[in-house]
Amino acid sequence: KVASEFSNITIVSLSDPIQKKAEHILEELINIYNENGVEDKKEIADRTSDFIDERINDIYSNLSAVDQSAEDFKTGRGLTDIASQANINLNVSAASQQELENARVQLNIAASMKDIVDNQDGYDFLPSNVGLSDPSITTTTAKYNQLVAERNRLLKSSNEKNPVIVNLDEQLAGLRQSMKSSLNSVENNLNLRVNNLSGQVSLLNSRIYSAPKNERALRDITRRQQTTESLYLYLLQKREESQIAFASATPKSKVVDRAYGNSDIPISPNKSVILLVSFILGLAVPFSIIYVKDLLDTKVHNKLDLERIVGNDLPVLAEIPKLSKKQHKIIQHEDRSVLAESLRILRTNLDYIIKSKKGSGKKNVIFVTSSVPGEGKTLLSSNLAAIYATAGKKVLLMGADIRNPKLYTFFFNSKDVDRLGKPKRVQNVGLTEYLFNNTLEVSDIIHPMLANTNTIDVIYSGKIPPNPTELLMSVRIKNLFQEVSEKYDYVIVDTAPLMVITDTLLISEYADQILYVTKAGVTEKSVLEFPLKLKREGKLKGVSFIVNNVKESNLGYGGRYGYGYGKTIKRWWNFTS
Repeated sequence: KVASEFSNITIVSLSDPIQKKAEHILEELINIYNENGVEDKKEIADRTSDFIDERINDIYSNLSAVDQSAEDFKTGRGLTDIASQANINLNVSAASQQELENARVQLNIAASMKDIVDNQDGYDFLPSNVGLSDPSITTTTAKYNQLVAERNRLLKSSNEKNPVIVNLDEQLAGLRQSMKSSLNSVENNLNLRVNNLSGQVSLLNSRIYSAPKNERALRDITRRQQTTESLYLYLLQKREESQIAFASATPKSKVVDRAYGNSDIPISPNKSVILLVSFILGLAVPFSIIYVKDLLDTKVHNKLDLERIVGNDLPVLAEIPKLSKKQHKIIQHEDRSVLAESLRILRTNLDYIIKSKKGSGKKNVIFVTSSVPGEGKTLLSSNLAAIYATAGKKVLLMGADIRNPKLYTFFFNSKDVDRLGKPKRVQNVGLTEYLFNNTLEVSDIIHPMLANTNTIDVIYSGKIPPNPTELLMSVRIKNLFQEVSEKYDYVIVDTAPLMVITDTLLISEYADQILYVTKAGVTEKSVLEFPLKLKREGKLKGVSFIVNNVKESNLGYGGRYGYGYGKTIKRWWNFTS
């Protein structure tokens, strides 16, 4: 970089893991740069000297011939001193002749320079400062030699296809063409000048023709001798000047300060910056991932999620844990599992709601429904009936999902169920048969079922009818609910999903309490707007929510359901128990 705006001092720096290595590289770089500058000047001086030597050899031959002619002329004619008869004409003629010879010399130099330019293969240095009076040729030659030096230096570390070298070739070609044009112009002008001077000299010579022929001949020889000698001396002077210029050549740059290390402290990597950035990224990335994950999460995961959606108007009674593959679907006798404890919590909360309702008659008809199939309403209704039965209550479990009945799978083994999922050993009479056949009584469709050590009465869905909606609109459904409500402590009804079909809404008026089941990790939060809308419109009454399939780590307060009943976990530091 430049030290300041108008300064000619350049600061060169290099970053390297090894300080001494960087210092040596910088010093060697400057040395090579200066050596290349001196070498370029030497090549230009050598090229100029060679050109001048060639011209001196040619002129020396001409000078020797002229001197020999003068000697032969004087010896042959016996001449020693001839007075001039027309000094003025002779002086003018001499001056014109001098100009003519100078013009011819310039013409010869221009022609020689043109031959060199025309016959040059590739790009090589051109002679400079050879005596041409045209300043544009001198300037163009200097520029051409400078670009040739730059091209030769680049070719040491690259090839001719390098874009920089291609650009230099284009510039050199342009300068060569410009030089050719300039030399042609100079040659034409010199030809015109030579012709003009020749005519002038002829005119002057015609005035002195009256002088003795010997004097004129001697004068001609003398003039040629003087002209050739002056040109010879001029070229000798230029050769000396070229050698002096090379001998006094100095490097292009001068070192102000030798290379030195700035500091022993490394400039890269910056540990403070890296640690700060790492700390910031360590905080930002996890929080960003958690934030984006929560932002994109549209599922219900536990009771807290559900309560935030439904608000304070509708209660969330319980969380049902996710069952493992080895766990029974129906709770066992004296079950102390997390599933059993969550069902006991549900039973307690549900009893509190039922008892808080005012009015005459029993409020014991409980509908269990969900938004779509597969959210666990049949699992919940079956286990709710079982948990009430363990408390010594008289319970009736009714399957009101007559399109896709599932109760059979919860009370029979696979060998006791046919390919349609219906029991082989139980009389195939259920709700649909009762609604269709007016001769059947309620007692005809009730099937006692042993759940663990307790008996649960079950009304299966029956055969799948072709007209389930019309069948549920039968007046016998009302009689059924009235009769079983009086006969049992609790009537738990497994109904069809609300968002899929309208069956549940047709019989929802007979429900005293509706348990709406959601499934953790499956139920979309936006889906819950559907039951809330039905509640606001008055189509559902006594709605309560339940979250099913909750991971144990998300249950209650950090998965602490079943406190005092779960299996004891020995700590690794406890060796005595």
